[in-house]
Amino acid sequence: MLQGALLKVWQTNPKTTKDLWLNRYVMNNTLTDQYATFGSDAMHQVIYEGAKIDRNGSIALLNANIHSIDKVLLYDSNAYAAQHERMRFHVNQMLPELASNGIMRVTAQEASAWNGGGEGNRIALPTDYFDYLRCYDEHTIIRYNVLGAWRALESTQLQGWGPCDFAIRLPRVPSGRYEVRYLYGPMTRGGELDFFLGNSCDTTTMNKVSTLDAGQDPNNANIGYQQIGEYEYGIEAGKVMRQNGYMYAPASFSRGMYNMITDKLMVTDDDPYAACYQMTGSTSCRSEGGYGTMMLRYIIATVDVKQSEDCWLRIKNRATGTLMPSELGWSLNFVELVPVDVAENATYMEDWY
Repeated sequence: MLQGALLKVWQTNPKTTKDLWLNRYVMNNTLTDQYATFGSDAMHQVIYEGAKIDRNGSIALLNANIHSIDKVLLYDSNAYAAQHERMRFHVNQMLPELASNGIMRVTAQEASAWNGGGEGNRIALPTDYFDYLRCYDEHTIIRYNVLGAWRALESTQLQGWGPCDFAIRLPRVPSGRYEVRYLYGPMTRGGELDFFLGNSCDTTTMNKVSTLDAGQDPNNANIGYQQIGEYEYGIEAGKVMRQNGYMYAPASFSRGMYNMITDKLMVTDDDPYAACYQMTGSTSCRSEGGYGTMMLRYIIATVDVKQSEDCWLRIKNRATGTLMPSELGWSLNFVELVPVDVAENATYMEDWY
């Protein structure tokens, strides 16, 4: 693969065949022509099926597996086009130390055993632990929330308390103009978050692009959030939110352990792992009742990105109003990079997953 290029891995049928494909290219992926579903098959034609992974002939190593594939893997126009879609990057993907050091999928029980039977829900990490995360405030606290009932994609995230000032290197994506989004939980202790973007971790090369008041009540007019009712998908409220620079959280995960959603939206409310439960059930991260319990996406900025250059996102928080700096809290679960013509498509809408 080209240096700095992404390798896309797609599991097409998570509950049945569990087939894995590399650089699979499907037209209009992450867009839909139907409310609340992935969209019709007609708009999602397979242009290039990709290289299939042989999951039965793998060779197990100490901390990895070697897989064979059924064709030569090329970084060609199909591989490039396959990435022209909404891309969501979890901190697990941006910080390789979490995988290589055995932290990424650890359970609370395993972490507690490492800690002599003590606290196991979070792992304390030093500020210089990662190659692609730079801390500018020595008081920044970094914790990795291990697998648990967090309101977070993959049930894991980074979290901290008090003042924070750090930058994380985003994965390199195909050159183009992108909308950059950040998942957050609106809560009083969120304070204000300043966002900066630049081509290096040198703060003098970064430009401030926006400020998020993470502590404001999401029900106010500045956001336009409305809790989604039974079988009502928040379509009109979503339009208002987007105009204000916000979006509902995705419907692709719930609040709970092993929370990835694998089914298309169906009219049923008895399966917490079916996407419709995200709309109507109490575990929804797309719309969960109560201030400080739902999750939202904030549109940080729209920027031009070059695949040949690094892109660093800096996040710095500060207290507002009567909030004391020691009372601040923050989390980092995932960042989205979305081509503008996908985010603002004139024919189709983004799917809710």
